[in-house]
Amino acid sequence: MSRLKYKNQDILKDAKKYNNRRDWKKYSPAMYELARPRNRNILDQATRHMDRLPNNTVKKWTVQAIIKDAKKYQHKSDWSKNSNSAYNAAKARGCFEKAIKHMVPLGNIMRRCVYSIKIKDKKIIYIGLTYNFKKRIRAHLKTKRFKEISKRFGDIAIIPKKLTGYTSLERAIFNEKKYENFYRNKGFKILNIAKTGGIGGGLIKWTKEAVIISAKKFKTISTWSNKFRSAVNAAHDKGWMEEATAHMIRPVWQGLRIWTREKIIEDAKKYKHRARWSEESGGAYGAAQKMGILKIATKHMTRPIVTNTWRIGLKKPVKWTDKELKNSASKYSTLYEWRKKEPSAYATTSTRKMLDKITSHMKKMKLYSFWTKEKVMSSALKYKTKISWQLNDPKAYNAARRLKIYNKATKHMYSAEGAKRGSDGRFKKSLRTYSV
Repeated sequence: MSRLKYKNQDILKDAKKYNNRRDWKKYSPAMYELARPRNRNILDQATRHMDRLPNNTVKKWTVQAIIKDAKKYQHKSDWSKNSNSAYNAAKARGCFEKAIKHMVPLGNIMRRCVYSIKIKDKKIIYIGLTYNFKKRIRAHLKTKRFKEISKRFGDIAIIPKKLTGYTSLERAIFNEKKYENFYRNKGFKILNIAKTGGIGGGLIKWTKEAVIISAKKFKTISTWSNKFRSAVNAAHDKGWMEEATAHMIRPVWQGLRIWTREKIIEDAKKYKHRARWSEESGGAYGAAQKMGILKIATKHMTRPIVTNTWRIGLKKPVKWTDKELKNSASKYSTLYEWRKKEPSAYATTSTRKMLDKITSHMKKMKLYSFWTKEKVMSSALKYKTKISWQLNDPKAYNAARRLKIYNKATKHMYSAEGAKRGSDGRFKKSLRTYSV
């Protein structure tokens, strides 16, 4: 059954059960997802009655604040990476296009632009293609070749120019060859040593093996995407997604991929009440709703007898009183254990803003970080390239950035594009760093 089964009134009615967004998102994720801007766009309307949770670290992004923040960045990727909350708020508030109006578009693994570096008043030129024009020019000017040209003719004599916009990879390669032939026929000396037609550097080249190694480290697609978005994109483009994610756990709303009609009905026969089935086998219950067979699957079930505060057949009371909440909390010594065993009691206490009062007897859990600077450095020394370290030990890699010792830890490493093996099998820095 399609999502269209739920009307906007159903979503608004479901939202009324909760006093804050966090609880709604946690206990009714499907309805919350439908309300979001990318689906029905009624999130603000649905949460109008809800209380805002006290959190001094949350910034209220107004349209003016979003645009002001966006002006700090020249590219969408930089904005998303360094100020993700403002980036997402811009999409939610409908001012994304306005916020990125001043930004310069970048290419990606499948889109490149053609550029040239010409020597003023001389028939000398370099033709290349790249996904980031400014970054690539800066890299060229640091090479031995262009440092010598700068000494000979002067810095002002070096004129970089973008010849095309960002186009498909095939088109960019065609344009690069076209411009090379154009200037060669005019008598220009072409500085390129490598043949034109290469795809250019600067990005991780995700092979099938590298994608699968990366995916094996994660249990869900969402966590994999957060850490290695480029690997996920490569898997989608190359058709490796199904193989790479075969071991991963699918969320409830993807239950249609696992639950067939027969399996759902067989699973439903284990339960006498809908509420118990929904609680203990949410995947099957959600799939039954989506397939439109909920009535058929629950035909044998009976409605529980309802009293003032209890439903026969359910584990928890329908309505928590303050006394019942205190009794529930008193059974546990940590907040984590209570939240795990009795989420309903915890959520009700949080909504009523009684957590500090009821959990005062509980022990506070100490945060402990496994990764010290010494352990990070020890891990880094095992690898010769940054990408191999990131793929094989991502926790140490991320800890290096968090502890601000990334440059120190990778000082002995080479990038994947700037390294090659010598005759002795060791990595040596490549001299062809000027090639595109």
